[in-house]
Amino acid sequence: MIFLMKKPLTKTDGPEPAQPMAGGKPQAPKARARSEAELERQIEKVKRDLAALGDLRPGSLSTQYNVCGTPGCRCKATPPQKHGPYYQVSFSRKGKSSSKFVRIEDLPAIERQLKNYERMKELVDRWIDLATELSNLRLVRDRA
Repeated sequence: MIFLMKKPLTKTDGPEPAQPMAGGKPQAPKARARSEAELERQIEKVKRDLAALGDLRPGSLSTQYNVCGTPGCRCKATPPQKHGPYYQVSFSRKGKSSSKFVRIEDLPAIERQLKNYERMKELVDRWIDLATELSNLRLVRDRA
């Protein structure tokens, strides 16, 4: 029988040191401080991008296939050939959930509106981040 003994790891034998972690995630390098003018320019760009979005629609799009109640219909066969596809937008607004069927001819417009809504949420989040950074910068400036 052969026994292999492992030698203890030394600093040169082990893996590269891990990147510093914050909350279980690798830390990104610190961003450089931005000036008030730069932050204001970025906020104005976000506002322009928001104004250019077009129609908005919250929710998500799903595809539905249905089985009817008619005996002998193709949807009752083995394997079933269900009716559809039918498109449906589901959303919650002001605490109330709802869904609406979408006509096939309206599908491209609905998809664009859903995409615009997601983009709007991203832009608003960016605006809030920039505005908070600008406010903090102004507070520090006003204290000086």
